[in-house]
Amino acid sequence: MKPGMRQPVAWVLGALLFLGTASTPAAGAAAAPLPSFGPALTGVNDAGCRPRADRPPVILVHGTFMDSTSSWGVLAPLLQQDGFCVFALDYGDRGTRAVDASADELAAFTRQVLDATAAPRVSFVGHSQGGLLARWTVKSRGFHHRTQDIVGLAPSHHGTTLPLASLVATLGCAACADQQAGSAFLTRANAAPEAPSEHDHTVVTTTYDEVVTPPDSQALRGPTVGNVVLQDQCTTDLADHLGILYDPVALAWVRAALLRGGPADPLARADCTGRTLPAERPGAPGGADDPGAAAGGDPAAQPVRLVLRSTRLRVSRSGRTVPVRVRCDGPADARCVSLIRLRRGRAVLATLRAQVPARYSATLTLVLTRTGRAVGRRARGAAVPVSLRATTQGGDPRADERALTLRR
Repeated sequence: MKPGMRQPVAWVLGALLFLGTASTPAAGAAAAPLPSFGPALTGVNDAGCRPRADRPPVILVHGTFMDSTSSWGVLAPLLQQDGFCVFALDYGDRGTRAVDASADELAAFTRQVLDATAAPRVSFVGHSQGGLLARWTVKSRGFHHRTQDIVGLAPSHHGTTLPLASLVATLGCAACADQQAGSAFLTRANAAPEAPSEHDHTVVTTTYDEVVTPPDSQALRGPTVGNVVLQDQCTTDLADHLGILYDPVALAWVRAALLRGGPADPLARADCTGRTLPAERPGAPGGADDPGAAAGGDPAAQPVRLVLRSTRLRVSRSGRTVPVRVRCDGPADARCVSLIRLRRGRAVLATLRAQVPARYSATLTLVLTRTGRAVGRRARGAAVPVSLRATTQGGDPRADERALTLRR
């Protein structure tokens, strides 16, 4: 069977499983728990796990017709070895309820994880509907500033054009109807900004996906997004929609995204065996801080670097932007491709990806988030302490970070 041809079959089997397990219980009877598809996950959902400061707890979110045991038996142990506290839930009758209804379940589960671990933030890894559900829950349930990363494995961010989806929807799968391309739910979910800059988004896609179609519809747009296509570097990788859950290369990209200070870098050097993590390009955002990344090399041999020149920051008259002066240091034919973030504590006030030619100074405009605008209003009477950080891809691995004040 060709790669990807298994997937329509998987949808049919999923529909049959749904019809066989989601029958309505008799009045007054408790709903029987659904049987697991795989072995129990060891060490997952440990309320006593205490996360490291640089390793937010990770919540794993399965896809439609799946459950946590069938989805995360390979990834969960890898994340635990990386030092993460790992949590996973089973939601929505194997993900068949309306996505917005399942968001209530994921939101409640996320609050439990935050309370149990006392962590300031969590990260999400979702497969198929799970990637869409994680993004929608964060966006619609107020978790913007409690989220570090959202990583999607073959996520249905823009739905699917697969004709079988509409057929399965008629059998009682509300989530299947929600995930049809052009649905009313997806119009709401993808209202701008579809990938808010308060946290990082990574999408890992395979060209052999025949469930979420076309595969390039899975990508997101935004300043803190990394869209990875497995076959861009690993042309012989045959992972499809279900196989991506167990593909060592795909899972290496997931781990790299969670370990680095930013979304996955699609141009990082991938190990097509999956035995090592994608090696960061020297100076890529977060590369210097990434314990799982390859060595960045000699900084003297890679001198391209974006330097922050502002000594103080002022909110514009509109209250929506902040100008920042920068300079790109490097050879004449180079340029600084950089990520700039303005924070107050853990809150992200503004994010900008910029390109500046070497030996050139510029004034860049940071567009404030809603939180940033609120902080800017408070800066009318007194200066507010903030931090500004710039990281440069393909150059000096050292980030330029400054403690400044913001005034109105």
